[in-house]
Parts: sequence; C-alpha cells; structure tokens
Amino acid sequence: MGFFLRTVFLLLALCGSASAAALHVTPIVVDLTPSTQSAMLLIANETNDSVRCQVSAVSWDEAPDGRMLITPTKDVLVFPQLLTLKAGEDRNVRVGTTIPFGTSEKTYRIVIQELPAENHRLRLPTAGLQVLVRFTVPVFLAPAQASVHPQIENIAVSHGGLSFSLHNVGTMHARTEAIRATAKDAKGEPLFDQRWEGWYLLAGRSRDYAVKIPPAFCEKTAAVTVEASTDGDVVKTTQAIPAGACGP
Repeated sequence: MGFFLRTVFLLLALCGSASAAALHVTPIVVDLTPSTQSAMLLIANETNDSVRCQVSAVSWDEAPDGRMLITPTKDVLVFPQLLTLKAGEDRNVRVGTTIPFGTSEKTYRIVIQELPAENHRLRLPTAGLQVLVRFTVPVFLAPAQASVHPQIENIAVSHGGLSFSLHNVGTMHARTEAIRATAKDAKGEPLFDQRWEGWYLLAGRSRDYAVKIPPAFCEKTAAVTVEASTDGDVVKTTQAIPAGACGP
C-alpha cells in the first residue's frame, strides 16, 4: 500500500506475530481497556548481530481514499524508547495510556524503527546498502460500549464507472476481509465483477471505492450488488441503476 513512509515498512495487521529481517515482534495488536491500561510488546533480535531500534507512538486515522493518517501523540506512552538488542536477545517494551476512555474507540500505532548499526560498516552488504526494517503495531483503546456496524452507502453508476462507500457507524473498528461488487443486466445476467482486498475500517470512518466498468457492460447495467465480509459477517446491498446512468 502506498500510504506508508518506508525503508522496508511492514504492516502487522491480521496475524499473531510478525518478523522481517532483524526483528520479531509479538503481539501485533494491542488492546487497552479501562481495566487493562498497559500491555507488553516483546521485541526479539533473531540475527547474529546487535540491533538498535527506536519505539514511538502515533495517532492513527484513515482517510476515505485509503490513506493512513498518522501524527505524533502523547496519548500512548512507550518505555523504553531506545533499545539495543544483542544477537538472539529479546526485550519487553511497555505500552500504556493515562487518557480517558471514550464512547468511541481510539486508535493508535506503535512504530518500531530499526536504526543504523553503531559500527555501520559491520552490517553493510557488499553493495553498500543497509536495509532497515520498520514495524507498526495497532493499538486500540476500547469504547464504553463496543459495537461494529459496517454498512454500504451511496452505490452509483455514472461517467462510465461504479462508486460506493463502506461506512462503519459502530463504536469500534471492523476488519474487512474482502469487498466485492457485481453488475447485472435487466435479465439478471452478470456483466462485471470486481473485488478488493480488505483492511481496517475504523469507528465512524468511511472508505470510498470506485472502478471503471467496460463500456459494453456499463450501458447494460441494471443493478449493482456490493457485499463486504467483515469479522466473519457479510453486509450486502443491491441498488437498481436507472437506464442511461452510465453516460457522461
């Protein structure tokens, strides 16, 4: 995805642990609640060299076009912020917050950035390029009452394309596993099928989707069905398309 700054920028989203090059981090999702306001991240160095890394926190939002929006924050605290791990060593990093928990989930990310080796030349490949890894770990501050309620909105066909939005009107994030849009003609025969990979849909946020429909199919489109698989459930909506809607 194009919304991250990276040397090697790895997203740790939907699995139990993750690793890349020098570092292994677990868990890769941190859930904080009013009764559990701190947690531990385990960072392990699985190489034969010492590894230095910096740990920081950022607030996390998602734009409707899919861009990740991150800004520095003091809402989430991490300690220690600088680590030097010997070969095979692992260390715990404490993650916590002291801010009030609200009616809607608050979202952050922990950034774990590998730093250049102190003796830089020892870790340079022969080509002279040192690859540094960067992890981000989602942090969720639980809402007072948890609800996940994604819904499909604003299905439209115009200007030769299909567009719609997926909106989470709940109080906590959803994980969309897959999104699919199907266009059919007046007889119910399929014309066009488009699929998108899933991602996080944060509380109160929308994600916009758009795709061009081949002209031969677009002018025949009489109905569009959009379905999204989220956390094991399926949300599905069908919208009738007026004749001529596909034109300019």
